[in-house]
Amino acid sequence: MTVPSSDGRENHPLQEIAGISTIRQLVPTINPAYSAKNRRFQLDAFRPFENDLTGSKVLVIDDTWVSGSTVQSLAHRVKRDGASTVVILTLGRWAVWDKPVWKSLIEQSINSATAFDVETCALNHV
Repeated sequence: MTVPSSDGRENHPLQEIAGISTIRQLVPTINPAYSAKNRRFQLDAFRPFENDLTGSKVLVIDDTWVSGSTVQSLAHRVKRDGASTVVILTLGRWAVWDKPVWKSLIEQSINSATAFDVETCALNHV
């Protein structure tokens, strides 16, 4: 499943990309009590799924990670609805240059002679 777009657009491009596979697609429904741009974790940010998720392994795909609250709220909903495993795949991370933690990380990355390592989380080096 893909995380719903915060700008309200339907037919998010990730839905098309994710739809290439033969994996069953689920469409999450945002609880109308919350703004799509809400940047806080909410236990009930998404309505329960109509599908039976008991024991399911669910891949949640998000285009960008800003605060992480939306995808974490969705993962929580999926687990509450019975999924045994939830994996989150984020394609990009929103980094703000003038925030000290990001500035330091970006500068380290630019100045580093260390090669990219898929097994290493960049945040471990902050």
